[in-house]
Amino acid sequence: MDPVRNPYAPGAGQRPPELAGRDRELAQFDVVLERIARGRPERSLVLTGLRGVGKTVLLNALRSQAIGRLWGTGKIEARPEQSIRRPVAGALHMALREDREGPRRRRPAPVRVVVLHEVAA
Repeated sequence: MDPVRNPYAPGAGQRPPELAGRDRELAQFDVVLERIARGRPERSLVLTGLRGVGKTVLLNALRSQAIGRLWGTGKIEARPEQSIRRPVAGALHMALREDREGPRRRRPAPVRVVVLHEVAA
């Protein structure tokens, strides 16, 4: 393939021109959000894969879906040598602030936490 026209350009978390092959995960996350919004139990999603396959890009797309449904979100990058408490507290603070100050402020609702995170090895 012509290297200039090739849509694959690896870069940490950079969204490619097309998010190909991720329709199943995006639809599955829509179900998760809807079930949680209705007070139904739901299992976690676990994203795994080798470096460069698009995990961070997919997490960013899932975050956009959650924001589109007026969910507050937070972003966490966990490291083995670091306690998880501080990143979780910061992400929760960001989510609550987004919810309170966002352009589409909504009326008060019960707080539900959906944690999306990436573990750096």
